[in-house]
Amino acid sequence: RLDADHYFKQGQNFQATRKYAQARRAFQKAVELDPGNDAARQALEAYRAPQVDPGPRKLEIKSKDPVSFKFKNTPIINVFEVLTQITGINFIFDRDIRDNRVTLFMTDVSLDRFIDVLLKTNDLASVLVDSQTLIIYPDTPQKAKEYQDLQIRTFYLSNLESKQAVALLSKILRSKDIIANENLNSVVVRGPHEAIDLAEKILEANDGTPAEVLLDVEFLEVSKRQD
Repeated sequence: RLDADHYFKQGQNFQATRKYAQARRAFQKAVELDPGNDAARQALEAYRAPQVDPGPRKLEIKSKDPVSFKFKNTPIINVFEVLTQITGINFIFDRDIRDNRVTLFMTDVSLDRFIDVLLKTNDLASVLVDSQTLIIYPDTPQKAKEYQDLQIRTFYLSNLESKQAVALLSKILRSKDIIANENLNSVVVRGPHEAIDLAEKILEANDGTPAEVLLDVEFLEVSKRQD
């Protein structure tokens, strides 16, 4: 506990002199030595990027009953209008959506299934905005990239240098959206959820505490005098 207090005070001194990377390492050491040190743990938490897991998002449909639709040569916008009136789901259309005409007969299927078939047969894709809203856009690589759900995450490093981390992540993720912050010894990663998760695993594997060798040294005082 005394050693933990020492590292905590050391971290406060580093923080006061704007040496944030050293401060974080000192606070981390204090918590490792004494997990019950609340002050050190709170100081360390201030350096960690918030991690919020919103959980799986999906469309909330009021009724789970199967549906039956028959559309013949109907403008696709009118089809979505009917779906909105029946289900209360909001549809937002990309400016490049073409007013195709739909001929589609489906009986006793789930609404999810009907929407999926409707989109695929018209070369469309969707992205969920909230539980009641979908954005509809052309299913092309360019549009998929435009609507891809990108996230931004900051990773604070303990042992790995930020420049080394950027080089490592850039090579594996093949992304240019990785920035080093040398003052805080951290990296900022921008990308889809899968890339963020992969970056976290890579940094966890490469930012560990270096192995230490403990030497038990005993000093002996030897006198050449013979009594």
